[in-house]
Amino acid sequence: MTLPPPSELGHDLRAVHLVTARYGDRVISFEGHIEVTAGHFRLAVLDPLGRKALSVDWTGNEVVFDAAPWFPAGLHPQNMLADLVLIYWPADVLQRALRPAQAGFEATGDHRTVTRNGQEIIRADFTPAAGPDAPNLDQSGAHVQFSNLAFGYSLDIRTAGLAP
Repeated sequence: MTLPPPSELGHDLRAVHLVTARYGDRVISFEGHIEVTAGHFRLAVLDPLGRKALSVDWTGNEVVFDAAPWFPAGLHPQNMLADLVLIYWPADVLQRALRPAQAGFEATGDHRTVTRNGQEIIRADFTPAAGPDAPNLDQSGAHVQFSNLAFGYSLDIRTAGLAP
């Protein structure tokens, strides 16, 4: 997928998420702080002890990752960034971004799916449901169950709070 720039989100966003990641038989919990403005995306991941595990700084042209040495190798920062784009960015933007990869994309009020060669490879289920172009994770208390079937991991993401 060609990542659409932060400006294509269409609005500013600041949120705190509680995330449980499952990869194989490993389960990892962390807190994710996201800030998106017209020209910038920032993600800070904190472990349960409050230590910085990972940061992502993306301008749309350049992505800089900084992971702690103990950050699990199976959780790739590039995938985390792509996952968040698939969750948050508008459906029409994602359609364009996935076209070069010859992947299918469907968005409804309560889920989004990416398919390749007729097989579902990514699924995101939203609670509560919102419009297909307005994922609801920027509401406090919202929840998404994200599964990357191609890479064998899932994310349980709960919005813990929002910043103005």
